[in-house]
Amino acid sequence: MFRQKFGEYSFSSNSEISESVLNELLHLLEKKSLNFSDTVLGGRSALIQGEVPGLGKVVVKHYSRGGLLRRFIKDFYFRIGKTRPEREYQLLKEVAQIGVLAPEPIAAIKKGSLLYQGWLAMKELPSQLSLADYCLENDADIEAPMHELTKQIDLLINNKIFHIDLHPGNAIVDQLGKVYVLDFDKAVTFLGDKNTLRDKYLCRWRRAVIKHKLPEILSELLCIGLRKNYDDEPAIASIN
Repeated sequence: MFRQKFGEYSFSSNSEISESVLNELLHLLEKKSLNFSDTVLGGRSALIQGEVPGLGKVVVKHYSRGGLLRRFIKDFYFRIGKTRPEREYQLLKEVAQIGVLAPEPIAAIKKGSLLYQGWLAMKELPSQLSLADYCLENDADIEAPMHELTKQIDLLINNKIFHIDLHPGNAIVDQLGKVYVLDFDKAVTFLGDKNTLRDKYLCRWRRAVIKHKLPEILSELLCIGLRKNYDDEPAIASIN
């Protein structure tokens, strides 16, 4: 990755970023983040929206902790190897290569060294309506977006990528009915067989549907779409 230092911040991307764009991105970091707590399965991390000349509409994801640690070190991380923004940046690039619809990353940003704060700048998606919210507003028209999501998960399974936290709150439906998958910072390469990976996706999805009292059809359609023997199939694409 190409790394640039700009003031107290470090930027990592696939190519050099102009000073004017770096400056605009820093201005975004100073803006107040959006609050998703009032949406179904809200809390997808803090997002900052803005427009950057030459890039268009941009969102910046600010990484913050959950659980008890949040009380003590809300948005600081110890650096061991790559930072969280760098890992998600690379994963977004990699899943795009196999055909998964996901946000296009612009730069991984950090402030600090051993103890750091992190952000990820991405191009804004056409819509911010999660599949969970879409289902509640358009319950009679859920089969089409669920079919699109199934195709995305199918690609991940065939390439043995485990999105540990995939649920109806981080799958986004755009105005054309395309479904994008968000939040890859915890995704990992799965070392087991593909059928086991499929079952993990189904279990995680169903837990979220039950916990947040979403329509059961969300689980049923995903189960129908993924019920096949994956271990008899070759990978559809490979990741570098």
